[in-house]
Amino acid sequence: SSRKFEFVFRMFALGDNAVPARGMEMIPRQLASRLPGERLRTNARVQAIEDGGVVLSSGETLRASAIVIAADGAEAARLIECIPAPAWNSVTCLYFVSDEPPVRKPVLVLNGTGKGLVNNLCVLSQVSPDYAPPGKSLISVSVLRADPLADRELVTGVIRQMQEWFGPSVSAWRHLRTYRIAHAIPAQPPEVLEPVERTCRIQPGVFVCGDHRHMASIHGAMVSGLKAAQEVIHYLT
Repeated sequence: SSRKFEFVFRMFALGDNAVPARGMEMIPRQLASRLPGERLRTNARVQAIEDGGVVLSSGETLRASAIVIAADGAEAARLIECIPAPAWNSVTCLYFVSDEPPVRKPVLVLNGTGKGLVNNLCVLSQVSPDYAPPGKSLISVSVLRADPLADRELVTGVIRQMQEWFGPSVSAWRHLRTYRIAHAIPAQPPEVLEPVERTCRIQPGVFVCGDHRHMASIHGAMVSGLKAAQEVIHYLT
């Protein structure tokens, strides 16, 4: 949807880009830090939602005055029939280390030609020095059409393209790891964003949030979560 482009373009134009110094996991850890430890239970899969509670795969039932499904679109659709399961956009992320950064600014380098494997590149250690040891650079490369290629072919193709962009010094890059992320973000063709924002309350006492309910992004997930919290407070009071 053009609305997704307009949203992302506006965010890049008006705000700074940042990454948590100790990695993306710090976002949920910060959210959980003010909760008493006994309030969180992990590795407990919800099998079903019933009136006034949830049933775990272990058979245990937990009762609650309000239930918030803070899950990805596929899991939300599994638990509540009225939520449509989204299609997905995938991405393959490759990480390299080098002695010298290919760019010395904290910028996102976009492929404006539409040619080659690489969609975009960022030197994460130029955004946050904590992402690499002193004297080293951590480079993140995103590829959108990697499926037909084996890992070795993919790395070779990316290095070849990066040499075209940045010269022979790229041959010294050391490949660290490749992540193939099938469910990177929900696909959002035009009809999905009609309307852009939806109520989080889907039935009495049951709420849903996630980037599949807003703009597909971390920002969308956070805004959706805040909106769900506000609706829960209003419902309980």
